[in-house]
Amino acid sequence: MISNLITDSIGQFVSFLQGYLFALLAIGLLSMALLEALKKTLSIRQKYNLFHIKRWIKYDDLGRERFNKLIFANDKESKNSSEKGYHAYEELLHLTTGSNYAELLKEERKSSFFEVFIFYSADERFTVFSLDISKMMGHVQIAVDSTIDTPHKYPSLYSFITSGADFSDVKEWYQNAQKSELDVEDTSIAKKRADQFMTLQRLAKRKLDTFQLKKDYRWTNLNQLYALLISSLLMFLVLFLVNLSNVLNVEIILGFLLISSIGGIFAPIIKDLIGIIGNIKDRG
Repeated sequence: MISNLITDSIGQFVSFLQGYLFALLAIGLLSMALLEALKKTLSIRQKYNLFHIKRWIKYDDLGRERFNKLIFANDKESKNSSEKGYHAYEELLHLTTGSNYAELLKEERKSSFFEVFIFYSADERFTVFSLDISKMMGHVQIAVDSTIDTPHKYPSLYSFITSGADFSDVKEWYQNAQKSELDVEDTSIAKKRADQFMTLQRLAKRKLDTFQLKKDYRWTNLNQLYALLISSLLMFLVLFLVNLSNVLNVEIILGFLLISSIGGIFAPIIKDLIGIIGNIKDRG
């Protein structure tokens, strides 16, 4: 009698578990599809990348300060100078997208969260910022290399990307970058110039790598969070609709919330497994 009861209980639990896991798989797939559809339809990745690059440049006061010191003749002029001359963001957009620099300067730049994510529409010119951050940063790296090669053409971006280096190196390279190696007869001076170039290039690469790691980490966490929320909501709606004909009380609804919360936690894991399988197929 007891053994039959145990067997029946195990059988019921297994049946429930099979149904729950099947529902979890379906909801994981649906939540993944909804999340990807929302990201594509609303151009979330492009908005996310542009928003954070804009903030990254905007709040680098040292880059703006060094730009003033490079361009203006003395500290007095530097202090009285306007921020209108500092266009690191526009120079980066110009180098990464090939957009007309003069037009970029005329356009109004949206910077607040709600302006970018609610009112900003995707711009085909900035398709490069819709790429995965690792691919996007490859294009940014090329732009930065061009900036260090020709700092006079892009002084704002040059000042920003080298803001952590010794200012004497930054200034000397800015003044001498266009000089031909043939003009430098002293080997010690040539070596110093080469060292300055390598120092600035390495610093810029570290700065880009740090930005990429931070924003990639944040993007992954946000994806997990929204996948969890969407999965939990879908699970709750399914449980509620399936049991709509039954009598529902507070205890049952709380149970639905508990089950859907647990499902929301595990559904993104299934989403990630599906993503890993997709990546393996792509590599194959």
